[in-house]
Amino acid sequence: MPDRDYKYIDIDRINERIENGEIEPTEAEPDDVLFDTILDLLQLAASEGMKEDEIDAVVRRVNDYRANRVRERFRLVTGEGGEPSPD
Repeated sequence: MPDRDYKYIDIDRINERIENGEIEPTEAEPDDVLFDTILDLLQLAASEGMKEDEIDAVVRRVNDYRANRVRERFRLVTGEGGEPSPD
């Protein structure tokens, strides 16, 4: 999913902090880390004053973004034997 630059995350700084022992790498599964990180961000947004409907709107935008990515990978195959139709 590397089609956009990071806006708020400085990967080099994170790696530097890991190397300096300031951040401990986790043994958790990547999907669990992603899930918990998203929940952390939603909780932070709420604590900073975002309303539930605003947070929900952002979540819908993320879901729409992911759905568009999936649709881009979808290829309709027609014709015999799974071969694309010459039309």
